[in-house]
Amino acid sequence: MRNIENEETRKKYIPSIDYLVYKMLGVLVITLFIFILNLLYPVPEYGYCFTLLIALIFCGFWIILPLIADKALTVIGLFIYTFYILSQRVYFNGFGAYFDLKYASSMTSEVAGVGSSVLELIKLSDYLMLGGFILTAVIICLMPVRKGKALSYRLVFKMVFCLIGAGLGFWTYNSFITKLNATVSSSFSYNETDLYIYDIIPSTEAYVAKFGINAFLFSDIYNNFLSPQLDNYDDKKAAIDEYLTANNTAIDTNDHTGIFEGKNLIIIQGESLMTMGIDETLTPTLYHLMSSGIYFENFSAPLLAGSTSDTEIMVQNSIYPMANGYATMHTYANNTFPISLAQIFKNLSYHTTIFHNNYGVYYNRSVFYGNDAYDKFYDTTELGLENLCSDAKLMDYASWIVAEQESFYAYFITYSGHQPYSLTNAADSAVSESAMKEYKEYITIINQVYPGLDEFMQVYLAKCMSLDRGISSLITALESYGKLEDTVIVILGDHVVKGYDDEENSESLEILNQEDPVVPLIIWNVNYGAETVEKYCNSLDVLPTLMNMFSIDYDKQYVFGSDIFDDNYIGYYFTVNGTVESTDFKYDYLTGLTVSNDFSEAEAYSWIDKFNRLKEISQYIIETDYFGQD
Repeated sequence: MRNIENEETRKKYIPSIDYLVYKMLGVLVITLFIFILNLLYPVPEYGYCFTLLIALIFCGFWIILPLIADKALTVIGLFIYTFYILSQRVYFNGFGAYFDLKYASSMTSEVAGVGSSVLELIKLSDYLMLGGFILTAVIICLMPVRKGKALSYRLVFKMVFCLIGAGLGFWTYNSFITKLNATVSSSFSYNETDLYIYDIIPSTEAYVAKFGINAFLFSDIYNNFLSPQLDNYDDKKAAIDEYLTANNTAIDTNDHTGIFEGKNLIIIQGESLMTMGIDETLTPTLYHLMSSGIYFENFSAPLLAGSTSDTEIMVQNSIYPMANGYATMHTYANNTFPISLAQIFKNLSYHTTIFHNNYGVYYNRSVFYGNDAYDKFYDTTELGLENLCSDAKLMDYASWIVAEQESFYAYFITYSGHQPYSLTNAADSAVSESAMKEYKEYITIINQVYPGLDEFMQVYLAKCMSLDRGISSLITALESYGKLEDTVIVILGDHVVKGYDDEENSESLEILNQEDPVVPLIIWNVNYGAETVEKYCNSLDVLPTLMNMFSIDYDKQYVFGSDIFDDNYIGYYFTVNGTVESTDFKYDYLTGLTVSNDFSEAEAYSWIDKFNRLKEISQYIIETDYFGQD
């Protein structure tokens, strides 16, 4: 009896909240947290209307759900939402774009394999927001409530709140649409308007800057899971047919035609290679090749959704990868592509090989390269090497496999330059033990030559030194077999360094005497002199440029790049967010078009439209597997 009285006394003095106050306090806490969380992103041009809609949805569920379930399900929902918001931030820090939900779900195993690389992209503010979620969850879970209200009272309250919330949501969205539609009448061209960006999402960066990350979430859910998936293959096929027919034009010659005819070809795709990693003292081989070869100073390799693998496709197949957030190689590994460097050289009786110092399952490479074009795809397992070994070790082993062939085409996908650029973060599966030891030895040298560099730059340069030593081993092997004079070596970066920041690394750049580092493209042969090419160019242009220099015929209609030395090609590069830039114009979806050098806007838009069309047709070809159909 005494225990019962004590329990009743204890309950009597536990503070509790009236049901209505409890629910409204929850609404306040949830709304406040969601808006604070969205402060991680710049204020959208169209305001926080979609953030309000997200808050209304969460608050609606909070109000409707019964007691106990409201706490549990709301906390779970907020955790998922917080994880999404923070993941998009981290992804943007690395790629300069935002990911598609389907893409994220298909790449979870690859992300798990490079955990430290992801951690390096997380900022202090992200950790603070994670702490904010924990605090919010604790507040929600600890809020006490009295259960004395009648069921009818609670139902009326829920109905009133939901009606008010629905009305506010409708008014908010309708106001947004009215403002958005007004942009059409104020601009001559639909694809220059905000409505075009909202409908098409040509640039995820521009989309989020204008409408916010929550608008992108709504759009992503609708496009991938709710909208009807129309079977319009016939329309896409007709568009492809029309484009390919128009693209089937004659191949022009120029003063670089045939200069490497009959030679062997080696392409080295340097992971995250930029000019700040090319130094006369630390990376003398790279420096020599850039100084004595053909150097394209305005080349750019865009960092697309598929990262390194997308560059492989652009360089080897001269087709624009999927622009909807998918990693093309991973998702469409079994597709048939109409043209590839490997197939072209194999048809000429060259031995074709490709090498990578990672497992072949990553990005589905073992499937993608398991076709007739390559005689062999060597990953670390095939080579008998430690996975994620250094570039120096990979190329020291693989160079002799290449050099002993009579005629050869070889492609190296290097790995050392990959993040993390911190030795403390690198002690996981992202770096092998032997590679770690090698990088530490290089850092000792770096500190002697350039004292005062930040850790990021030290580790990055150490990884570039490994690539440099690997290229040196390759040249040694070619010399030993008497193949150096008959071999052309192409070196290009796959994309910019993820996590690199001009301001954060400014002191190190000053020490290195580096300014505005870019992704390099170098074409080198021991008997060909130095040349600097100023024309803007991109990864799609590599295949047709090499075909011209090797004087090899190919089907031009299947190629989406251009010969850089073609006088009729203006030359341009592009980014994942739709920026197109040449010496005469620059266009992006946030700032619009600017022209220079007496170049007309009509001419600029002609090139921009041409680029957007090739992106569209490339996507049609890939998603329909146009060349794989019977």
